[in-house]
Formats: sequence, C-alpha cells, structure tokens
Amino acid sequence: MEEKSLLDQLLDENDGATVTIYDDNNNAIEMEQVFVYPVFEGEEVTNIYAILKPVNYAQLGMAEDEALVFEYYETEDGEVLEIVEDEETAKAVFEYYDSVCDKN
Repeated sequence: MEEKSLLDQLLDENDGATVTIYDDNNNAIEMEQVFVYPVFEGEEVTNIYAILKPVNYAQLGMAEDEALVFEYYETEDGEVLEIVEDEETAKAVFEYYDSVCDKN
C-alpha cells in the first residue's frame, strides 16, 4: 500500500493517524489533527493551515486543551509543516475554527 502524502493525510477527514513533526533537535513529536483550513482566493488554494495538538502534551509543557497552528506548504525538498509564529494569523485561524464549530 502506497503511503499517503502529508497533504492527503491532512485533508482526509477519515484519517485518524497522527502527524509526526520534528523539533529543532530532531526529536519526533506525535500530533493529533484538530482542524484543517484551506484558504481560497477564487478557486485557488493560497494557504493551508492545520490546528494540531500534541498527543503527549505534557512533553511540550502544554495543557491538554492547548493546540498549535501550522502552515502547510511544499518546497523543492518536499512537504513542510511549519508552526505559525505570527499571533494575528494564528488567532485568525483559531477564530475561524471556533466559528465553524459554532455552526455545527
């Protein structure tokens, strides 16, 4: 069976597998997918954001209900999930997530 790309895994709402990211010291961190937010400009996807929370949240000194916003993009070296450090962007993604949850 062919392994899914990171993008396919993120966009597949039935995929319950964790996403593995690596910190600056190359330590693996298993993340649970909470939400994916593709941003469209017309019919074109301009950005893809993912809200992820660590499976072992205490490992990162986080609370159980905390999550992080990542941006997905591709480079010539492959797929990248990079933490969003811009507070306004992260806040906007969380606010959009909250608005979607409020509608359901």
